[in-house]
Amino acid sequence: MTGKTEKITDNIRQPPRHNINTRAKALVNTDLEIRIFLLKQTEEITMASNKNKSAALNSIKMQAANEVGVPLKDNGYNGDLTAKQVGSVGGQMVKRMIESYENGTK
Repeated sequence: MTGKTEKITDNIRQPPRHNINTRAKALVNTDLEIRIFLLKQTEEITMASNKNKSAALNSIKMQAANEVGVPLKDNGYNGDLTAKQVGSVGGQMVKRMIESYENGTK
């Protein structure tokens, strides 16, 4: 009878390794899933933020072009403009952004 008792206590003290490995793999998989989820959320927020920034810059660009009298097209192709015209739009944009910054910090 003592031989059987020793075997039972040995099994209790040392759980099978496959259970430990399975639990460890499950934890690693869960950790990876959480990290992937967080990366996707961060990417979606960044993309939305970039779209908003792009729309804001486009709006500033169109307003600046109107102020200096340069006929910008909405479709994105403005290859027929001269360097002087494009430079005046860019200069006006910078001027407006600096004014906006200075007004915001006062």
